[in-house]
Amino acid sequence: MNGWQFLEEFEKIKAGLAKEIAIYMVSSSTSYYDIQKAGCIEDIKKYFVKPFLLQNFLGIAQNNAA
Repeated sequence: MNGWQFLEEFEKIKAGLAKEIAIYMVSSSTSYYDIQKAGCIEDIKKYFVKPFLLQNFLGIAQNNAA
């Protein structure tokens, strides 16, 4: 299953989840089409291009700290 297939399946089950899930997409694709497609999906909070750096992870963790 690739990321786009995952998102299709996630869309089917998300209404039944107890809380909102934040999705951060990490891809090797720098395609304008892929970045725009990801930007149109409400559940994707941010699109990162590999390599995924430690500073990216720390930024996500800091923004989502309880």
